[in-house]
This record gives sequence, structure tokens and C-alpha cells, in this order.
Amino acid sequence: MAEILSQIAASTGIGGQDPSFTIPFSCLRYRANVRVVDFSPKKLEDFSHGKRKSEYDILSDYGSDSDSSEEDASTLDYIVGERVWKWGFSLRLEDAAAASNGCDPRPTFWAYVDNSSAQLLTGLDARE
Repeated sequence: MAEILSQIAASTGIGGQDPSFTIPFSCLRYRANVRVVDFSPKKLEDFSHGKRKSEYDILSDYGSDSDSSEEDASTLDYIVGERVWKWGFSLRLEDAAAASNGCDPRPTFWAYVDNSSAQLLTGLDARE
């Protein structure tokens, strides 16, 4: 798990100098032996969330969950319109292989689980 938590440094050539900087995030896949120690949101019912179905949903499978054209929640279309349900939750993971000596806490980190990853993890589609 130390490899997952390590920060990646990069350097580039600018004006004859080689400045280095830390990359704020990385999009990589790892295999690890972890244990779930916390989750967010705090209610399991909130792990899936609904979004009003729109004609723009077919444009991309990787689109944002936020709907910029979403109407005010008090309008009738928003309340009774067809809704699409998606997974979206975070898990706090702890290294299950690290030995705990009682004094030092085991390293943990938060991982966001999106719709497709949650479907693979649970074997279920999100629903109300």
C-alpha cells in the first residue's frame, strides 16, 4: 500500500532549468489487500443517487453526475420525471497486511467508487 500512498514527482525543462513538482493526483490501478474502515455518505441508502433522465445522457458514458440544466427541485417535471439511478460513494481503506504495533495507526486513504466500479464490486445496479 505504500506504493499507492507515495506521491509522484515530475520534472520538466523550462528555460534551461529542470524544475520538479509533485503531481496532485494520479489515475492508476492497483491491486491491494485492504479492509474497509469507514464509508461516506453515512447512510447506506445514500450510496445511490437519482438524476432526472435527459436527452443528453446518450452523449457520453463518462459524463458528469451533475446536471447543469437540471430544473429547480420544486417543479413538477423534476419530481415526476423518469430518473436514472447511479452509484457514488467513498470508502476509507486500511492496509490489511500491515502489522499494527498498537501505537502507530495503520495507513488509510479514501477511494471514490463510481457507478461502473460499484456495479463490479456489488454485482448490482443502483436503484431507489
